[in-house]
Amino acid sequence: MRRRVFVVIPVHNGIEHTLPTVRALIPLLHPADRIVVVDDGSTDGTRDILHGEHPEVAVLAGDGTLWWSGAINLGARYALQQGADFILFLNNDVVLHPQFLEELLIGAAEHPRALIASKILNADEPWKVWCMGGKVDWLQGRHWVLGHNELDDGRWEEPIEADWLAGMSVLVPVQVFLEGIWVDRRAFPQYSGDSDFSLRAHRAGFRLVVWPKSRIYNKVQCSGLTTRLLLGLEPFSLRLFVESLTSIKSSAAFCTFGKFVLRHAPAWSWLLTLGRFYGFYFLKCLQAFIRNPSRQIKKMPEFQPRELSMGKRAASASPELIGDFD
Repeated sequence: MRRRVFVVIPVHNGIEHTLPTVRALIPLLHPADRIVVVDDGSTDGTRDILHGEHPEVAVLAGDGTLWWSGAINLGARYALQQGADFILFLNNDVVLHPQFLEELLIGAAEHPRALIASKILNADEPWKVWCMGGKVDWLQGRHWVLGHNELDDGRWEEPIEADWLAGMSVLVPVQVFLEGIWVDRRAFPQYSGDSDFSLRAHRAGFRLVVWPKSRIYNKVQCSGLTTRLLLGLEPFSLRLFVESLTSIKSSAAFCTFGKFVLRHAPAWSWLLTLGRFYGFYFLKCLQAFIRNPSRQIKKMPEFQPRELSMGKRAASASPELIGDFD
């Protein structure tokens, strides 16, 4: 008997992304599966539009203070009450490969006590890997994304065991929640909530497996403040630079990444890890400022669905992408 999957999609506005994702997801589901959209205070009519077009989708309301982590927890509680076997964390601003869910379940069958993540590719440049999970090396003060900005040329086709997982598409067995492991919405309301959650699950005995036959495509232009700043998708300014170091909307903020390091790294590695991370970040910010002295916003190429099947690089400019932050 196939086990029930509840897909939890946290949103705050962005119905132009949510609706295509839901439409693409519905044909991939088993009749017993469910989609749960957690609408955290949207003002773009997300709830009404979803109810009108897809009344079978459960829409849970937030007041705008849940952020990603609180929305995931709310959706997970609902899924547990409804008898879910797996909870799939899924972003709304992604493009789904038609076999992505089927492959996640195959991965879960082969690794029964594991969180199974999709390979994430760049939707704007689908021949490039965006994320194959993450690793940490506290001895060297390193925290990095596997495969980021590498060509998807066959080197990333084998399952990988990671130290942490990005939360864009992760199949989580309900046992994780039943053992008391939830996303820490107080410490990490937005960024680092997924990596902290998966690291704690790992320490509790769950494996973290990236299953590359499951593929999704990240709409990079919708990424958070840090990535958008470094890619030139936002005009570089001192105000935005300071905001990237202080706002919970930024993965480079000390209140997110710094807190993550203080929680998980041994104390003797704190200065090395933080110094290495922020030294690298400052350098990349300087490079972004020099590359874009006019402070004009760079436009990413529009995503074309036909490019999903491309195995080689297309003839378009490829911006430098930074993998250590978003």
